[in-house]
Amino acid sequence: MYITRKLEKTVVRLSEEFPVVCVIGVRQCGKSTMLRHILPKGFHEASVETLGEASLAEEDPRGYLLNHGLPFFIDEAQNAPALFPEILRIIEERKAKGESVYGLFWLSGSNKTEFWKGRRNPWLEGWHFWR
Repeated sequence: MYITRKLEKTVVRLSEEFPVVCVIGVRQCGKSTMLRHILPKGFHEASVETLGEASLAEEDPRGYLLNHGLPFFIDEAQNAPALFPEILRIIEERKAKGESVYGLFWLSGSNKTEFWKGRRNPWLEGWHFWR
């Protein structure tokens, strides 16, 4: 049985204002379940939780993103950091073409990693994070 979360409406609203929305939290708290529940029709989805899937994403991040299709939900995104600069490139390319970028990527991730802390990665600037 699914439990409705107060955060659902916020995620949907933010995806109308930002190209990337990322929900970060402790493992097994329901981030992915919630995002899958509210995922708009037409979204593609993948998880990079396993080493094999994360390796595929790391080896060819652009191919990984474009082969899955857009818009795209990536679960446990912190396991494939090579995706982040490529996500930014795709957003910038679409902006340059005058295409909409809002809600293009939804990400979830565990906060038990240094990757997210302090948003040290320059390609994460301007993205909306919800912890």
